[in-house]
Amino acid sequence: MNAARARAALALAVAGLAAGCASAPLERARHEFDRGRPARAAEALAPGAGAGDGLETLMERGMVLFAAGRHEESARALLAAAELSRDLETRSASRFAGSILTTERLEEYRGEAFERVLVHTLCALDFLALHRYEDALVECRRALRLLQEAKEPWEQHPFTRYLAALLFECLGEPDSACIEYRRVLELAPGLPWIKGDLLRAGALTASREDLTRWAELPGEGWAPFAEGEGEVVVFLLAGRSPVKVQRETFIPPSHRFVIPAYRRRHSPVAAAEVAAEGARTARTVTLTDLGHAAVKGLEKRIAAEVAKQTARLATKEGLAQVARHNDEPLLELALRVFFFLTEAADLRGWQTAPDTLQVARLRLPAGEHILRLRFLSGTGAQVGDQALEAVPVRPGRPTFLAVRAATGPAPAGAAPATPPSPAGPVPPG
Repeated sequence: MNAARARAALALAVAGLAAGCASAPLERARHEFDRGRPARAAEALAPGAGAGDGLETLMERGMVLFAAGRHEESARALLAAAELSRDLETRSASRFAGSILTTERLEEYRGEAFERVLVHTLCALDFLALHRYEDALVECRRALRLLQEAKEPWEQHPFTRYLAALLFECLGEPDSACIEYRRVLELAPGLPWIKGDLLRAGALTASREDLTRWAELPGEGWAPFAEGEGEVVVFLLAGRSPVKVQRETFIPPSHRFVIPAYRRRHSPVAAAEVAAEGARTARTVTLTDLGHAAVKGLEKRIAAEVAKQTARLATKEGLAQVARHNDEPLLELALRVFFFLTEAADLRGWQTAPDTLQVARLRLPAGEHILRLRFLSGTGAQVGDQALEAVPVRPGRPTFLAVRAATGPAPAGAAPATPPSPAGPVPPG
């Protein structure tokens, strides 16, 4: 490589760095969301506001619209994110030439594994709020396909599997429901209702041996609904996901070795208590710890990150050496200073995503109810509340509610939905 090529590489890196700068509307939306203002966050990410339509923007747009209760728009953004994610999986990195000299931000963001599953899970919750139950199940099936390659427990997303199982059961697919309930039992054996779920869903399809084994599990069994009784199922999206930070080491003579790492953020909301008239209460149970999944997922691919960073530094040092061998000290100095100042880890990610995904179930008499959600810290102290009025409960059926509670003061996103069919068969005496 000659000095002219070194100059060309420097020009390419400068141009690429400008193209890879973070979006100001994106940062503004995150700022508004963290302060409990999802409607303002949605304005910052509206099409035409300058945030673009990359995967990172589409995911953030979907979440803030969900939290603002704009489920139709949220679903559109998330469907676009899912389509783009699938496209990126089959597309080569078209901007690698620039990223090898500056930052991976020049490549299109492909999303972390947990983010790709969450896109479909959140879209399914949007469709539930819109009473589009078949569409919700389609999104659950897409999420389950992504989970087929998962091997570690933290990759399995029991919340998504549980949501899928409930929908399978409600829409008349007890066999599929049983399969997912079994997986949830393996991943979250302490879930209070899983014993009853298996007995109910498996009553017409499971073997006698399975039914006997499930009946011996600890926890609540299945009791048929009393006359005129239904159930509310609350899905809580709590807290704030981890954010990526940069870890760096100086490498002589003039380089910074940088890799991304997740830092978990304080999440005021650790759980919620759901209360209705007549002192009936239920507390949410965490099924998926997205923060843990994010951290472990990045740790799993750290070797690949180190390899890419090593290749990047080797290329940069080679360019600087070309300038030195061609007796161009000013060019060498410019290259070394530029490379040192611009070396940065790829810190992109879904920052408005929740930290945990939780579920609560509460049986209530049929009719309309006022539900009160008390949001609790890790110590059990109340950090916020929300009243949900006119929540319909129908005999023998579940009513689904999804709530986003990020920082405590302004939870949103709840919209009751009752599927058109009963929850499932009642096991014989």
